Amino acid sequence: MSTGDILFLIFFGLLAMLPLLVMFLVERRWFYLKKARRCEGTVVDQELREIDGDAYFPVIVVGEGEGSVRFTSCFGSSTKFTPGTKVAILLDSSTGKAEWYSFSNRFGITITCGILFLWFLYLLIQVI
Repeated sequence: MSTGDILFLIFFGLLAMLPLLVMFLVERRWFYLKKARRCEGTVVDQELREIDGDAYFPVIVVGEGEGSVRFTSCFGSSTKFTPGTKVAILLDSSTGKAEWYSFSNRFGITITCGILFLWFLYLLIQVI
């Protein structure tokens, strides 16, 4: 093997590790919410952020009165949210952290990154 081949394999191997890093960071976020209780929140507003097009991040309120928690989700959508929509959330009352919970938010990124990692691994094996 030439030096160029070895450098290519090292670069491609590091590139294959990128989806694993993203998976780790996403799973770490959900790990901190493992003791959270699942409850229902209400979308009251949305934030528009321009990230490769328009992305709408829901502002969600849980509870009423003084004990209510208001937060903006870290997960957005390309479609607008209707105020008053009920959504499932995870709320950790001890830390005050909350997050919008849906199948795509919880598992979508992890599954996609896992598939990308396996694809990179397959390509790397084909090169070797």
